[in-house]
Amino acid sequence: MKHKIIKEISNSIKSIYENIDDITISVEKPKNKKHGDISTNIALLLAKKVKKNPIEICEELKIELIKSSLFDSLEIAKPGFINFKLAISSLTNSLKKITELDNNYGK
Repeated sequence: MKHKIIKEISNSIKSIYENIDDITISVEKPKNKKHGDISTNIALLLAKKVKKNPIEICEELKIELIKSSLFDSLEIAKPGFINFKLAISSLTNSLKKITELDNNYGK
């Protein structure tokens, strides 16, 4: 699931900004459940490269990312985090794939 989320973020970055290829996107589970299922600080990393405020970057990315069926909702948090709530359907599809692959999952 993390790989899918990172790919969505990467695709969104490429659709908004030119020549941003050398950035490492990371996502992690927030310590506080109120902050969603997964979070990224990508806007903080992009801010210097694109010379924009991290919150502005979050807003631009949110417009692209919310189009994805992976996410139920996205929330922006200062100083430049995007918190994601995953769509139940995306979780269900991932669980189906894991079940189908059984012992071959992750190989």
